[in-house]
Amino acid sequence: HLVNAGKYGCGIFQQFCYFNWRIHGSPSPSESYMMPLWIAVSIVNSVYTYSWDVKMDWSLFQSHAKYLFLRKDLAYREYWVR
Repeated sequence: HLVNAGKYGCGIFQQFCYFNWRIHGSPSPSESYMMPLWIAVSIVNSVYTYSWDVKMDWSLFQSHAKYLFLRKDLAYREYWVR
């Protein structure tokens, strides 16, 4: 999946922004753009990664599932879920 590859690409870009902020910094706080850029990219990366993991990798919050907020195939018997 290209969308899954995008998750890893976003993580790499987030680390690249962090590296540039830590190594190069900025001459003065008024000219600083690396830290806000790193924070914005980190937020996008966190939301994107969390959403993908919960929805696709863990199969939670599926609309067609028998049990609300759980995956279709459960590892435990029904009486443990209720």
